[in-house]
Amino acid sequence: MFFFACVLTVQSSWAQQAQLFSPMKDFTLYDRKGNEHKVSEFNGKYIVLMFTSQDCEPCKEAKSILDGFYNRNKDKAEVIAISADDKDSWLKEESNVSFHEWNDYNSAHDIGEEYYGLNLCPLFVIIHPNGNIIHISKARLGGFFRDLNENVPDAEIENILKGHKKQ
Repeated sequence: MFFFACVLTVQSSWAQQAQLFSPMKDFTLYDRKGNEHKVSEFNGKYIVLMFTSQDCEPCKEAKSILDGFYNRNKDKAEVIAISADDKDSWLKEESNVSFHEWNDYNSAHDIGEEYYGLNLCPLFVIIHPNGNIIHISKARLGGFFRDLNENVPDAEIENILKGHKKQ
């Protein structure tokens, strides 16, 4: 359950991949209403980036867990799902999460590929309130949730992790 992934087709555009503890890459993205946003809007909080696509089953599982996490921790953490789907498909997708869902209307998967080393989804990035990247993981929900829980302790995530260890 924690190790499935979906493959994205990508092309290169960013010059350098991010490293742990390096400053986050800021980019312009759009919400479903067409409003422009930047990741840096949330400086001073933990930021969870999840690169996703509609047909990614692990992404759906993670979105459900992250929705509860966001509702319990929105005072200290923001969650942003960045869709790799084309604009039209993404805008038609029904959304029922309380956290941010953004798209660059062009090539969100290029951001993930070149800056975070993505060739699978989901891709998870955790950014410290100081703006530095403290976690990058590709398609492995268990490691992502462990690192998230270490930085933003959450009883529900802890219970999920305990249940996973028993399996």
